[in-house]
Amino acid sequence: MTQQDIIEAINSSPMNRGLNGADWFERPGNISINIDEDVFLFDYENEGIYQAHFLATEGGKATLRRSKQALRIMFDGDATMVFCLVPVARRDVSLMVRWIGFTYKQTVPTPYGVCDLYCVLKDYI
Repeated sequence: MTQQDIIEAINSSPMNRGLNGADWFERPGNISINIDEDVFLFDYENEGIYQAHFLATEGGKATLRRSKQALRIMFDGDATMVFCLVPVARRDVSLMVRWIGFTYKQTVPTPYGVCDLYCVLKDYI
């Protein structure tokens, strides 16, 4: 998948919370991992801390396996913690992130609606 393909996937994602694909690529420290047709975006937040966005194409066991693989890649690098914000209405996504190792922390308001905050630490792998 090319950078332009990823930009288009970001901009057209139904769960996009104001993220602009071209701007995302301009921000230093952000990491994009492509595994087959799935794209995993990790926003650099602070030293060792990243926010995850999953752009999965098929779902199911294959996406779970690829998601775990992307996290292992991040933790083999400099990541010590990865978190994600899941809209409370997306119970399917909440289940997915739990299945791949994230732990629920709290429900938080965001400019794009109320989200559940999940995180996973480096000792995940």
